[in-house]
Parts: sequence; structure tokens; C-alpha cells
Amino acid sequence: MKGFRCHLGFLVFFILMLLSVQQGFSQNTLDNVGLSSTSSAKAAYSLRKLSSSYSGNSIRVRRSSDNTLSDIGFDGSGHLDTTALKTFVGANSGYIHTWYDQSGYVFNAVNSNTNQQPRIVLSGVIDRSNGLPSAYFDGGDNLYSATGFPTSADYTISAIVERATTANSGSIIGSAGNHIFWFNGGGLQPYLFHQGNFAAGPASPLTATLGQIGVHTGTFVQSPSKTGTVYTNGIAGAIANASNSNTDASIYVGASHGANQIVGYISEALVFPTAFAALTIDTLE
Repeated sequence: MKGFRCHLGFLVFFILMLLSVQQGFSQNTLDNVGLSSTSSAKAAYSLRKLSSSYSGNSIRVRRSSDNTLSDIGFDGSGHLDTTALKTFVGANSGYIHTWYDQSGYVFNAVNSNTNQQPRIVLSGVIDRSNGLPSAYFDGGDNLYSATGFPTSADYTISAIVERATTANSGSIIGSAGNHIFWFNGGGLQPYLFHQGNFAAGPASPLTATLGQIGVHTGTFVQSPSKTGTVYTNGIAGAIANASNSNTDASIYVGASHGANQIVGYISEALVFPTAFAALTIDTLE
């Protein structure tokens, strides 16, 4: 009987552990940006709080003076806690070591290489785009998660970006393998790429000048014909066909294949396991 009780106690403990793990990785609805539970993200990196269910931090920051790390969360309004950030960094510079995934899947994007971390504070001054805190990628930076991107399936990717140069190509969201959402060369319109470009963003509104904020969204429909569409600030480019599917689950923010790094600001990068309709894309953009 004592042996039976022991085994029963272990079984109850094991079930409780399984339940706690499942709860720890539950999906968070991005309700703070107007999305419902039917539009749950697979990975969600942002300097604003996207979900009322999310209780974690936004970023882990490295201070340049001594390489100390500190987590930075959100203020009462759901924005990045700039008071805590400035208190921690002081007159030094601050770099993002980890961009926490708010989706609930915990696909955090990380870079431990101090020479490849995007900047968030320069000599005591917070990096900003359109007046809001934004991660600055200098053409040699990236953050990486080994998994999280949908493979051989529909997806939507969306990011808030300000490009700082057209002198080189620059990836917004990429992979170690074959999927990229990027600016190819000097243009300001992004492309979807699966071992080759197949869908381009609209010719307007951002092709004329730098320093403009773009909410860029790419959707891919796996079946029946592998089609993609790129939107910028709510304007759609032409629907185009891909010759193959995405087969790589890794996620780079600000790069692809460890290269093609963007020069500019990214304040948000989202990945969804569904191809959004235009109405949902309007909510994002």
C-alpha cells in the first residue's frame, strides 16, 4: 500500500508539472493592438506591451560601461519603461541582448556577441524613431531565435521600420535558411523571399525619401498556389507566386543568414502562423 501511495503521489506530481509547463507556454492574445484570439502570434517582439496577458519584460539590456545586463519592462501605459532604462544605463550606451517574445511561446531573440547587438541608448540618450523608443541596427547587428517561424505553411510577418540608408540591402525578419522579408538593394519597398524574391511591396508611399516610418507586412498562402503579398502602411503590392515554400523555422531580427543586416530602426517584429486578410492587416498597419 505504501508503494502504491508513493507511485500515486509521483503520478499526481508529474501531471501537475505537465500542466504548469503547458500554462507557461500558453498563447497570449495581442489584444492591446486590436487583435483577437483568432489572430494569435507565433513570435512577437516589441517595445510596447502587446498583450494584457503578458507579464514579462520587453528587453534585456547590456550596459556598455561594464557589460552588466538588466531586464527592462513596461510603464503603466504599456510603453517601454524609459525611466528604468535611463537609470540603468546612465550616461553610457545600452545594447539589446535579448528581445523577449510576448506571444507566449518564449521564442526569445538573443545575441550574446557584444559586437552584434542592436543599440537602444547612445551615450545616455534613448534611440527613437517617430519619437518612440526603437532598436537601432547599424548594419552589423541581429537578434536570433533558433525556432518559431512557420514552415511549409501560411504565415504573416509584420514590422515597424525606419530605414536609415539605401546604400545596401537590409533584412527586417530573416532566417538561417530560405525565408527573408527584406529591402533588396537601394529601394525602400520590401520583398518576400523564398530562395528568391517573389513578392514586392507597393511602389509608394516610401520609395522617395528616407526617415519615414513604414509598417511593412508580408503574407504567404501555402495552398494551393504559394502566393505572397506585401503591404506598406496599408497599401498592397501585387500578388505574386513563389516557386517553393519556407522550410526554415529560425528567426533573425534585422538580418538573414547571419548577414544582409539592416541599417535603421525596428521597434516591432511579429510572426503569425496564418495568412491575414486585408481587414486584419489594416488593424496591424
